[in-house]
Amino acid sequence: MSVNEFVSLNTAKDPELRMTAQLAVHCAPILKDAKAANILTVAEADFKGIGYLLQGTGISYRFLRTAGGKAILYLYRKKRLQDILRDSRIREFLAQYGYQAAMKEKNVEAVLDVLSAHVRLFQNGKSAFPHEIGIFLGYPLWDVRGFLENEGKNFAYLGYWKVYRDVQNAKLLFQRFDAIREQALEELGRGMTLREIAV
Repeated sequence: MSVNEFVSLNTAKDPELRMTAQLAVHCAPILKDAKAANILTVAEADFKGIGYLLQGTGISYRFLRTAGGKAILYLYRKKRLQDILRDSRIREFLAQYGYQAAMKEKNVEAVLDVLSAHVRLFQNGKSAFPHEIGIFLGYPLWDVRGFLENEGKNFAYLGYWKVYRDVQNAKLLFQRFDAIREQALEELGRGMTLREIAV
């Protein structure tokens, strides 16, 4: 799909088509089940349509925060996220950020409640941004740690996230994500719905 075609779709007056285009561009790896989660900022006018668009895709969602007519929309594949949260190294890492009690419940929603509370505290100016969110987006633990330890600097490569280790594999993964996005945009251009695009 050409940039002009995308711009035409993205600026269409049809809210469903506009939101579908945003999801295809920004969240294609989760649509194609190649990634655990994505975040996207959405306008208040689109809040109600999200559930309808994602129905039948196997993708869950929640709003992490809302302010000024916009929200951070967190999209996730529950099983993939559960698999990430079962990793003992990740559980140990998240325990340092106040997730220990929620993880004992073995309930993804309880853990996401803590993340949501951390985002709200940041929004209200009561804490720093919760960079542990990278874990919830499926970033490798070493890259999330590297980001925190280096305060977002000194990264070895920049792609879908800042890479601190294993650059070669990260580049291959990012190329795969790019190819998936192109595929999703082509399918959107052929008139496929989000349910048809999602695996």
